[in-house]
Amino acid sequence: MNRILLFLYLFAVIQGVAFGFHEVIPNCYLYFSPKYRQQVEFTADSELRVLSYNTLNLRRQIGQYVDKNGKRVFKKVNEAKPEWQTKWIANIIKRENADIVFLQEVEGRQVAYDFNRIYLNNEYQIFYTGGNDPRGINIAILVHKRLPFDYEIHSHRKLKMKDPTPGKDGEEVGFFSRDFPVVLVKNKKEDPLFLLGGVHLKSQRQRGADPNSYHLRDAQVKNTLKIVGDYIDEYNNIPMLIAGDFNADLRAAPEFNVLRKGRILKDSFESVKPPVEKNQRITHSFHPRGGTTNYNQLDGIFHRNMEVKEAKVLRYKDPETGQERPLPRTWKQREKNPSDHFPIMSVVKLKRNQQ
Repeated sequence: MNRILLFLYLFAVIQGVAFGFHEVIPNCYLYFSPKYRQQVEFTADSELRVLSYNTLNLRRQIGQYVDKNGKRVFKKVNEAKPEWQTKWIANIIKRENADIVFLQEVEGRQVAYDFNRIYLNNEYQIFYTGGNDPRGINIAILVHKRLPFDYEIHSHRKLKMKDPTPGKDGEEVGFFSRDFPVVLVKNKKEDPLFLLGGVHLKSQRQRGADPNSYHLRDAQVKNTLKIVGDYIDEYNNIPMLIAGDFNADLRAAPEFNVLRKGRILKDSFESVKPPVEKNQRITHSFHPRGGTTNYNQLDGIFHRNMEVKEAKVLRYKDPETGQERPLPRTWKQREKNPSDHFPIMSVVKLKRNQQ
């Protein structure tokens, strides 16, 4: 290999490869092994069990926002997440026997790798690209090794736009607060089968003249749909799953009007028959000091060219009695759960045979 080719190879490994509207991450940069002792056959009738879960930091607590002199500042902390919470999260994934898992608030590639090895018997492929979050909490997509697929992972972390926040005209920011990682799932002949896209939009914390970061989150929704449209064009209307934490109420927030129309992506909760009732879609509780508890649907699994067989929010069960716990009414009650979010799941199958 001459020096020029060697340089290009090393550059691709470190930076990823620019390809169209996304960045292709080389396989040698990822933790996964294609070998598994009991791979299953995947046919046109096969179903996929899909889970999405904001874990509230998977293994380490890295800090929180606090009030200081009338301002919100980030107070760094570096301590392990309680072991019982991490085990609980893993037990939910194992209990649901998930084929595909979208995780949010994963504080590093090594954390995702260790979580898989220690708690999930190393049964999942790990797809983690990093992202733009200054705290280092990002998205990981896990795919069970029993599935007989090949993969290509894309990142959109480097895409830039003009800041949509009032008063910040002209400043450049990333499309996404973390990333919009996409896994292209292929059969052994390298034919594309479907796409997996992980979402974690901007939180509702104030950002300059934008009290709940609506303008940035609205732009991120539009950016996501634009990229989805590019994939639709490039891969011939390929089936896809787009899942994660959207950080505002998917049932009512105005930035999601375009999603609720269902023209590009459809909500799994709406697609199942009968649709999941709105009051059964709560995935997060917020307990402001001295204020009223808020219940919202922050999390969603959206699809295109998929048939949804099942969709639901997974409520926490009491470890001692096995009974489903009621929604937390206070911050202290919420702290008894492994996360401030509830996981959600869907069972889907491809609508068209691309194998």
